[in-house]
Amino acid sequence: MTFPGCASKSKLNAYQTHWPIIKKYFDQAQVGQNAHKNIIVYRYAEMLLDMADVYNELGNTDKAISLANEVLKRARQSVTDATQPADWKSGLSKDALREKIYFERLFETCGEPGQYQRARIWGTRYDLFKHLLEVNNNHSITQKVYELGEGKVNFSERRFGDNGVLTESFLKKNLLLPICQKELNTNSAIKPTDNNFGY
Repeated sequence: MTFPGCASKSKLNAYQTHWPIIKKYFDQAQVGQNAHKNIIVYRYAEMLLDMADVYNELGNTDKAISLANEVLKRARQSVTDATQPADWKSGLSKDALREKIYFERLFETCGEPGQYQRARIWGTRYDLFKHLLEVNNNHSITQKVYELGEGKVNFSERRFGDNGVLTESFLKKNLLLPICQKELNTNSAIKPTDNNFGY
């Protein structure tokens, strides 16, 4: 059964069926550049997680957990009789809570504009960036999609890294975007050798 404006399941590719959360940003009935989806600029859940981050850094972990749990509650309310994502228990350390908020922000805003920047909300921390990509690469859905799409060029069917291996050069290169060619061509104060690693 399909609904008006939706593609039938048989027409969906592996990218859409294995990561259905991305469909919130993709209009399956889109024709050219005419779509019926509103682009989310800023959301309430993101504000709550930003506040949770601030309270955590100020040492008020209980307030931070309370704000994060409001986000989790809203996620549960989107599905009937949902028990997940479960509330976070009190007593988490500042460091543990920082990491949980970091990942919850990425889960909550998955597939939306600004994801590249959100992954670097704590700056270009090599260790955190590596951990993020390890979580992605080792996820059961990522593993399955990779197996189904092995040998294809489609980026969405591959793990991050050099064929899934997070080498030091891959991580270092992808921590920062390159300086765009237009800037290099028009700004005499920037030399090609000033570009970020790997570009």
